[in-house]
Amino acid sequence: MKRKYLDETFLRDVEEYQIEKIETPEEYIVFKHFLKVKEKYEESHTGKNRCLRDNGYYMIEYLPKGKNYTVRSFIDKNKKVLRNYIDLVEKSGIEEETGKLYYDDMYIDIVEDIIEGKPRIQVRDFTDIEKAQMEGKITQEEVNSAYLQMLNLIDDIEERKIKYLRINPKKRLEEIFNKTNIITRYKKVEEAQDR
Repeated sequence: MKRKYLDETFLRDVEEYQIEKIETPEEYIVFKHFLKVKEKYEESHTGKNRCLRDNGYYMIEYLPKGKNYTVRSFIDKNKKVLRNYIDLVEKSGIEEETGKLYYDDMYIDIVEDIIEGKPRIQVRDFTDIEKAQMEGKITQEEVNSAYLQMLNLIDDIEERKIKYLRINPKKRLEEIFNKTNIITRYKKVEEAQDR
């Protein structure tokens, strides 16, 4: 498994940002506001180039307690969701040694792009899980479990059973970033992860 930290994800090429973390009884939530990026983050998996991170864009990352997934929402400057990125995870929580929010990535990702108001689901990183198995990082049993979890999650996404896909991001972002007394502003971190 590959350990990832929510304080560091998708901050490569980000020079200045705001970040806030909240813990509820059910989850950890990390809010990011990208103030100044060195370079836009664009993807063309949907058949055309789409900007997913630029000056003024946002990201909300949900880390549910006791669940086998995380949800990362890419949000534009108008507070509209562009993409929901669901990572399958083996475990997650607060790392004892560092106090950081983490998750252990199981290599398979489910991407829900919102195009013209309609969701489009894709599964990503099959080659990553195959490579991890060949390198002995995960077992066949773990691969089988990941595929089963993936199928169950796709059903839950399509049926909107995952509450994070039903949340109004505009309201949440305004609740967080309009309270200027709680804003923490950061400059670029050296060891930022992009995924």
